[in-house]
Amino acid sequence: MIDINAFKIAKAEAQRQLREKRSREEFHNAEANLSRTFSNLNMKNKEFKY
Repeated sequence: MIDINAFKIAKAEAQRQLREKRSREEFHNAEANLSRTFSNLNMKNKEFKY
């Protein structure tokens, strides 16, 4: 017989790890987007210098 409490704990832990992984990936993507934006701004800035 399955211990229902152990199952619930394992399920909650798996969900927590998934959320953590997803937020790490989202953070990494946001960081990459920011750095791309800044390098694009720098390029534009150089183009407009006299």
